[in-house]
Amino acid sequence: MPSLIIIAGCNGAGKSTFASTFLSDDLVSFDYDRLFLEHYNCLPDSELREKFAKDKTTKDFELAIEKALFNKSDFCYETNFDTNPLYWAEKFKIKDTKSI
Repeated sequence: MPSLIIIAGCNGAGKSTFASTFLSDDLVSFDYDRLFLEHYNCLPDSELREKFAKDKTTKDFELAIEKALFNKSDFCYETNFDTNPLYWAEKFKIKDTKSI
């Protein structure tokens, strides 16, 4: 049965550092903040830059977790629980329960 690991804490708390020491070598934590910054820095300066970066990062996250659910593989992500803190945990649990 796959596991969902959520590493939560405020910005700058050390979630990524903890993840790198806690997780097995074959599991990488989805770091939303890092990926958002990468997308943001690749976009031209505009008033929509932040929205585009957020939308792209959210889509990448959703695709990654859906892939893990489909493959019944472990998944880990980092969060500061700023919005919908339990949505993905509940979705993962429901999907996993249906596969039993």
